[in-house]
Amino acid sequence: MDYIPGYGSSKTLVSGVRFTPFLQTYFFRQLRSWTIHFLFEEFFMKAQIISFHCVLKNGLGQIINRSFTRDVITHVAGASPAIPGLPDGLKNVKPGERRKISVKAQEAFGMYDPALARQASRKSLAPAGTLTLGDRVQLADSFGDFRLYRVTKIIGDLIYLDANHPLAGQDLTFDVHVVDARDASPEELLESSVPAIPTFLQ
Repeated sequence: MDYIPGYGSSKTLVSGVRFTPFLQTYFFRQLRSWTIHFLFEEFFMKAQIISFHCVLKNGLGQIINRSFTRDVITHVAGASPAIPGLPDGLKNVKPGERRKISVKAQEAFGMYDPALARQASRKSLAPAGTLTLGDRVQLADSFGDFRLYRVTKIIGDLIYLDANHPLAGQDLTFDVHVVDARDASPEELLESSVPAIPTFLQ
């Protein structure tokens, strides 16, 4: 059987590949280093409880919203944040600090998916007579999974629905002004399930 050449003469089988002692030692040192780094980032990174003002802008610099968010956690081990790119930008902030956090669409609300837009007649939606622009309706999609659709347009008997987030497909900038920041207590770490996002996006 072929093996990767290196120093030494003995060969050790690792995942179907024969490694010399030199390469085996290097491989396991690298694996240990990567594992320690992952565990530190994921489970031992300092989580904070912060309060902050936020001005949200789109890729053109236009202001979408302003908000104030109080007492939220910046990091939760193993959790999937609603906006993956935002918690990283809030690492180790200090009271009074200002940050501009740019998040690409893929790391914000994802790319726009045309398959999540649909049309329906008023008769198929009950009570359709009370629906107005911006209202939300829960419906089964083509796979039978229930989704929350937003009414985007009404023309006569036809209602246009969209399950994409209103900010899907947009690069976003969060202008953040931190008012307060402190280390999270063990109790707060256990109680929290979702990392910080501005109040109006919750």
